[in-house]
Amino acid sequence: MSDTDPLGLRVTSHPALEARLREASREWGLGEHVEDIVRYALAGVAVHERPHREPPPLGASRVGGGPDLPDGVDAPTDPTGRPWVFLGQLNFVEPHQRFLPRTGLLSLFIGELLCVTAQNVIGLLTTVPASALRRHAYRRGQEFSDPDLIEPFRSRLLSFEPMVVLPRAQSVAYPKGTPIGEFLDGMQYGPRAQSYFELAREQDATHVMNSSPFVQHDRPETEASFNEGGTPEDWVNLITFGGDGIGLEGEITISMRREDLARGDFSRLHVSSERS
Repeated sequence: MSDTDPLGLRVTSHPALEARLREASREWGLGEHVEDIVRYALAGVAVHERPHREPPPLGASRVGGGPDLPDGVDAPTDPTGRPWVFLGQLNFVEPHQRFLPRTGLLSLFIGELLCVTAQNVIGLLTTVPASALRRHAYRRGQEFSDPDLIEPFRSRLLSFEPMVVLPRAQSVAYPKGTPIGEFLDGMQYGPRAQSYFELAREQDATHVMNSSPFVQHDRPETEASFNEGGTPEDWVNLITFGGDGIGLEGEITISMRREDLARGDFSRLHVSSERS
């Protein structure tokens, strides 16, 4: 890590990832653009799903089902008592990424699936051992805070591996005239557009931590800064949940302030959504 990247969020702070990206860029005929590609690439975490037949271990990373919470800690509900939507839980022992804590279980809930606001997402971080957790089960026919959700998301276990995250050339979210905006404009409309598209697609995963998702309007970081303050550069996309994985037509991105990430404080999150 460097003084300019203390959290290790960029590929340039990870020599093995950077070397892999340089090689892949040249294989796709993008050698003349490799320095820009590396400059704007992020060091993310690919989050893969796998099914399970038996109940998963308490505290395991997964999406869907019901949350694992300590005694005395209840899942959030709306004013009428209906539970918020449980997206999933991340056990930080597993991802082994520099920008994440080394311990703790983060459970993520949102009030409405397609609502963009900081008041629409809650992160509960617990550090108790798995033996002190209990699994919350929803009753059949449970009504949720989002009326469009008729049953919990399907439970799937998660696994993690380091990955390269590239900004999408098709994204219109980077202002023209900025270095990254000009670079992506060239990648979208230049002679190597298809090559860059294929290179970015190679780095894809069902869900992604430290993400740079495709958007049709503002980036999640821009929406977060507009709603909660700061600049887009003050915000990091903690995770983007792909809709194919959780059964949603679109993506959900949860963002947080860099300063909070550095402290391991997940109490101030922001959620954005993108319809497919």
